[in-house]
Amino acid sequence: MKKSLILLLFISLIFLINCGSFSTNINLAPVSEVTNQVSVGMHVDEFLKIAGNRAQKELIFARNYYVYRVEQIQISTTSRTKIQKDIKFFYFDYNDNSLLYVKDGAKSIKQ
Repeated sequence: MKKSLILLLFISLIFLINCGSFSTNINLAPVSEVTNQVSVGMHVDEFLKIAGNRAQKELIFARNYYVYRVEQIQISTTSRTKIQKDIKFFYFDYNDNSLLYVKDGAKSIKQ
């Protein structure tokens, strides 16, 4: 009896861990919504208000610009687990008061 309770507890713990691991990005808006709200000529502070903590500053060794990356990872668990990333890059100009001058999107990456 004691072994069966421990086994049941162990199985339920594994189930809870697996369910929690796939819900990390469930409350995040799609990257396209961030892209639609951002426009060329926007100041970096306005961009960061829209993108929030999803914007990751990239280390680029360039003198004229710096880049923020916004990404979303989607995991589908059908017969085979598939991971899809949607990545957008936003380039800001150092010389023009940190204004956005290019929005660029990477193609979706499927694994």
